[in-house]
Amino acid sequence: MLRWTTTPAIPAKPSPYSARHAHSRPNQPIALSRAPSSSRLRRTSRGRWGCNRFRSAVEFIWAGRIGKLVTVRVGVGGSLADMGAHHFDIAQWALEMDGSGPTTIEPPKEGSSGLKFTYANGIEMFHGGPGGCTFEGTEGTISVDRGHLKSNPAEILKKPLSSEARQVYPSSNHRRNWLDCVKSRKDPICTAETGHRAASVCHLANIGYKLRRKLTWDPAKEHFVNDEEANKLVTRKARAGWEYSGV
Repeated sequence: MLRWTTTPAIPAKPSPYSARHAHSRPNQPIALSRAPSSSRLRRTSRGRWGCNRFRSAVEFIWAGRIGKLVTVRVGVGGSLADMGAHHFDIAQWALEMDGSGPTTIEPPKEGSSGLKFTYANGIEMFHGGPGGCTFEGTEGTISVDRGHLKSNPAEILKKPLSSEARQVYPSSNHRRNWLDCVKSRKDPICTAETGHRAASVCHLANIGYKLRRKLTWDPAKEHFVNDEEANKLVTRKARAGWEYSGV
């Protein structure tokens, strides 16, 4: 659980232990990159954001190299609420949804993969597939993971982007980025809010798999729409001494 401290902090992942844990009440985040009315920095550990393969994949997608992005497939090796946060944060980064979330969650009738998220812009993201993230567009596909960056057709990645192409936040080393931000007081590449949103996707998936029915999610208010049963799973009782109010 995140608590405000007097020094800069990097909370361990997964940042929130439930889908609403990082927010004490609607529209009042407690896991922002800075504490309210303070210059204290907060950042979540997402080393992948300093990896050139992921950075390049996002920039090629933003540049339209695969056409209009239609579908994302996220393969997770290991526990969904553990390694899942590492993969889903890259997907939401490319979708420019790393401060928001999906609007619907549709699980399969059985099994532990195949769940579908749909975002307000119509893009669909599936839990399951090759390792890492596979971005499918109208003109091609980009696949990226720790050990590879490839495309189909291969020409998508062969031609360098122009100097005018939109670039991601410059950071080749997430530890160096953190130390630089401690000195400059600028936001780090991966704020605590971004980490919360990536972890929330994992929690939403687990809730979907548990209930086995379509769910409608409000990413702004962070609750399920007209669904008391699902909302009971959005948070859980904290251990003694770690309580937080307003949820």
